[in-house]
Amino acid sequence: MIGEDSGLVRLASGIVVPAAVADVHPDPQTDQNATAYDLDGRRRIVLTDDERRLVDRTVAMLGRYGLGVVVGCRNRKDGKVSCGRPMVPEPLPGDPGYGCLCSRVHFMGRR
Repeated sequence: MIGEDSGLVRLASGIVVPAAVADVHPDPQTDQNATAYDLDGRRRIVLTDDERRLVDRTVAMLGRYGLGVVVGCRNRKDGKVSCGRPMVPEPLPGDPGYGCLCSRVHFMGRR
């Protein structure tokens, strides 16, 4: 549940983030790649519902053939080195997503 007790807030965009980083936004004048970061220092990647559905459809289609998908951290555009690790589900209450050592995928508007 989102509220004061959970420490999570829903932004106007629909994304749920920890309250401590709700006002953390990149400065487009100093950050050419406009990367946002979560409280734990990992870069924040936000996928829309349409993008999430596309990923879900792809995973389901491959699953019908006994195949799986591994999403891994690759090239970063913020000048930091990527960890190169696979992203694994992070079922945080109110904010399910995927993460690796240096990045976290949030789903905008996920219900």
